[in-house]
Amino acid sequence: MLKAPLPSAQTDGSVVATKVIDRAWLAQQDALLEKLFGLLVQSHYRTSPNDLRQLLDGPGTQLRLIAQAGEPQAVLVTREEGGFEAALAEQVARGERRPRGICWHSRWRPMREAEMH
Repeated sequence: MLKAPLPSAQTDGSVVATKVIDRAWLAQQDALLEKLFGLLVQSHYRTSPNDLRQLLDGPGTQLRLIAQAGEPQAVLVTREEGGFEAALAEQVARGERRPRGICWHSRWRPMREAEMH
């Protein structure tokens, strides 16, 4: 599956549809799963077999599919994070704390109030 081909790009002007994908259902849809994982593999060179497990079994993970003419064009993978107290959330937002277990992009940092004006 790490060499999954990209789905066909659609340019026929048909309606673009978006929907939330049930992961248990997706696990039974081999062709669609291969296409969605192919999109992820092609968009990120570090995609691994462990990512497939997280995609289907990861806690708090949700999938949204964008399709056109029945072909997937994009997939959005989100993971619910947080669950900590408001005071800690405020410190994280100010860039003062980095709680363990949360994945931070190496170039991301919260904007300070002075930078917003």
